[in-house]
Amino acid sequence: MSIERGAPVEGGVGGVPTTRARRTRTRVRVIDALARSVISVGGVLVIIAVLGIMVYLLTQTVPLFRAGRSQLVSTANAPWSAGARTGVLDEYFGAGVFLLPGSGEVVTADLQSGEVISRRPVGKPAPGAPGDPASAAAAKIAVTAHSQLGENGAIALGFDDGSLQVGTLGFAYSFITESDQAAEFEGLEPGQRRVEPEGYVVRTPEGRLRRTRVAIDLPDPAPLEAGTGPVVLTDYRASRSLEVAAAMRADGTTFVTQIRRITPLGGGKPRLRLSVLPVNSVAPEASPAGGPARGLPSWMFISGDGIHLFKLWEDGLCQRYGRVAGERPTYEFMDALSLLPAGRKVSQATMLLGALTLVTGDDAGTVRAAFAARTNTARTLDGSELVVAHEFTSDRDGGAVTALGISGRDRAFATGASDGSIVLRHMTSAKRISRAVATPGQPVGLLLLTPKLDGYVAADSSGTFKLWSLRRGHPEASLKSLFGSVWYEGDAAPSFTYQSSAGTDSAESKISLVPLIFGTFKATLFSLLFAIPVAVFAAIYTSEMLHPRVRLAFKPAIEMMASLPSVVLGFVAAIVVAPLARDFLPAVLSAFVVVPVAVLACATLWQMLPVRIISRLRTTQHAALVGVVLLAGLALSVPVGRFAEAALFTPTLSEQRVLAGDTTPVPIERLPAWAAERATLSALDGVRLRPLGMYVAQGKAVEPSDAPLAPEVQASIDRAGLTRPNIRLWLDGAVGSAWPGWMVLLTPPAMIIVALARISLLDPALRRVPIFASVGAIGAGAGVFELLKFALTMLAGAVVGGLAAWAISSLGFDPRDGLLGTFTQRNTLVVAIVMGFAIIPIIYTISEDAMSSVPGALRSASLGCGATRWQTALNVVLPLALSGIFSACMIGLGRAAGETMIVLMATGNTPSIDWNIFAGFRTLAANIATEMPEAPQGETHYRVLFLAGLCLFIITFFVNTAAEMLRQRFRKRGAAL
Repeated sequence: MSIERGAPVEGGVGGVPTTRARRTRTRVRVIDALARSVISVGGVLVIIAVLGIMVYLLTQTVPLFRAGRSQLVSTANAPWSAGARTGVLDEYFGAGVFLLPGSGEVVTADLQSGEVISRRPVGKPAPGAPGDPASAAAAKIAVTAHSQLGENGAIALGFDDGSLQVGTLGFAYSFITESDQAAEFEGLEPGQRRVEPEGYVVRTPEGRLRRTRVAIDLPDPAPLEAGTGPVVLTDYRASRSLEVAAAMRADGTTFVTQIRRITPLGGGKPRLRLSVLPVNSVAPEASPAGGPARGLPSWMFISGDGIHLFKLWEDGLCQRYGRVAGERPTYEFMDALSLLPAGRKVSQATMLLGALTLVTGDDAGTVRAAFAARTNTARTLDGSELVVAHEFTSDRDGGAVTALGISGRDRAFATGASDGSIVLRHMTSAKRISRAVATPGQPVGLLLLTPKLDGYVAADSSGTFKLWSLRRGHPEASLKSLFGSVWYEGDAAPSFTYQSSAGTDSAESKISLVPLIFGTFKATLFSLLFAIPVAVFAAIYTSEMLHPRVRLAFKPAIEMMASLPSVVLGFVAAIVVAPLARDFLPAVLSAFVVVPVAVLACATLWQMLPVRIISRLRTTQHAALVGVVLLAGLALSVPVGRFAEAALFTPTLSEQRVLAGDTTPVPIERLPAWAAERATLSALDGVRLRPLGMYVAQGKAVEPSDAPLAPEVQASIDRAGLTRPNIRLWLDGAVGSAWPGWMVLLTPPAMIIVALARISLLDPALRRVPIFASVGAIGAGAGVFELLKFALTMLAGAVVGGLAAWAISSLGFDPRDGLLGTFTQRNTLVVAIVMGFAIIPIIYTISEDAMSSVPGALRSASLGCGATRWQTALNVVLPLALSGIFSACMIGLGRAAGETMIVLMATGNTPSIDWNIFAGFRTLAANIATEMPEAPQGETHYRVLFLAGLCLFIITFFVNTAAEMLRQRFRKRGAAL
């Protein structure tokens, strides 16, 4: 071979690289440096992107926790304001309508200057009053009672002659469009106003002319026939569906009136027709410490739904009366509660938005909120009792509460104190919105909030009138309302509730994220419990048992499962899997036991086959046999499920009679103490009463009738199919004890524990016994011996599970209080199966790759020492691949936590907190996908959804960080091997 002179030669002389080699190495170094730089820059960009997402989420959620800000707009000297007691404000900060009950006038005033725009007398002239208006005004019948201005400007006035007047105070808005009228206001600049006799005209920033006029609708008073003397207390509620007023006269006669408005056909003012519903008043108990008997109450309120009537005394005693239906409905005494500690006095009281919650302020500056809550311990006629749900103490010594202002927009309220301080709070969230001072040292006598909650006015006893503007922020949101338990109106106790929308504007905002966070963990946990064993064992089988050629076809087939869209899987879950789980629930539950047991039994039988037969079967045939066994196990689950349902969940004759209505009430003296204290009993209470032979029907304790079974009862039992086994009735708590449920739950883990104990303890001991050692080492005898041990192991597991179930149920625990409960078609079980199916390919692929990367020399060494493939996979391959398997599980966890469409379509999407696998839930991701399109940008709901995304981000971040730390630990341990 000839070499041209000067041509580079590979290798060189004496180990010196040639030119071509040097160029190759240089090229490799450049490419390596470039790749390292690209990867580094990409990693930094990923970190920046993740941090950018977190920063953006923070910018959207931080405003939720900021307090509001108020700013003083104007101060005016308005002597008339010293006598004002209630009113309504213009939503554009222009004017206000105020009631002066002392002078019997309604005053319209400018909010900024305090000047009076107009005065209008209220009430009616006394009989025989002179025709002169001035004299007639002086001879009016006096206003002796008035209500606080309610929603829609509703107000009631009571008079000295025992008559009642109800109506509305407010404003009417219109735009001036005709050119001849607009010409009068050509000189108005945007923002300027011109006062008119009944209001004002302002030019808007858009250049339009908006006219605001006082709208007072007060029909003629109607006489009250019941009782004598002037009206001393009154309250009034008006809505589209209900108009009701409560009144008390000087002799203590109390009644509620349903109001109908009659408009004359010929025109004119409408007349009122009052339908009086009597209140059967109960004399209050004597005042504490032996004081004098209580007289008439100081306040009286009717609830917004017309069901409850509250009477409140100055010492804090509150009586509640409830409406009782009948031919003529009446209000009967329900219960009474002292709202204040001894020695305190109520200084102010009113009703919150919606008029279901009573708000009181005392002489120590404390504000409390009480309402009627439905509880199972209430022994009242309506099953409710009065409870104090909220309490707000003054953060400084501000003195007595002298004024209360209620928002017409949400659950916000304002308190004015005797030292002139004003505090705005939100009732549900307990968030302090803002704080201000009217006139230091002067008690606040009047406190009103604007309709949009963007301002408020206050007046003191000296006639100083002040106007503030308010940037309210997000009063509904606080750490307590978002992550704490809140006592919502009408509930028996504080709870975690998420309900972003409601049927009425007066409903409370329920924005607790705890049910959504719990739902996310619940979906992830149950999905992983289903997916991890299947995926990891499939990876072990593929990596260690299959021939490499079969693996090349088997692995891509499983990985293709990941290509199925989530919306398709969700559709299949809702349309196919959920109905199957509903119709074949016992078979579905038994499949989790029957299929693994069938596979293990066939694996044991496999050892009994002659070696010449096993050696002829190829890996493909092995895999086909495994598939056949799986299908056979699924088919066998149907009869096994029916047998288990018949054995464990068939109603007894006593339960059949109770379900058919053939019962007798249980005397209260025979009930346990805890049941005797409750006015109504639940289905789970019936489970606790079951060992005593008692049941619950329609909230009451009953027992089966001891009379002979009547033909009509037997017909009812047959017609309802109560003689057939029914696991759904057991889940509802209608039949059965706790033992069958614990038996179903504890049998699988008991079998696993017994099997592990046998492998680790019993098998080594048996090998030391000569007779067992010889039997276990001889051909077919070894297979029979292993099959016998397997059967005894499964039987022992069932016995241990039954004994454990008996022990736990004997202690009074019932699985229907936790993991099991009422069945709904779209539930956690369906989501676990379908979502587990979605994340199996991810966990399987990464786990299989981790196992395949274990050096083959280690396998060969283990097999050469006499270990089987399964022993090699379990004791050699699995520990070395544990870090990779753990990473696979963490990636699957992230996939499950962020899943949206499957959860959205396969669950009831109900935000609840319970571990019941047959109930639905709602996750953070599904909630964001559902509600984000309808959330107004920048509003509280919108930002709460971003906070939900931030919570999901933080949860994923901490879980992945902890997982990476554990993975590194497993990796170091594996490297040491």
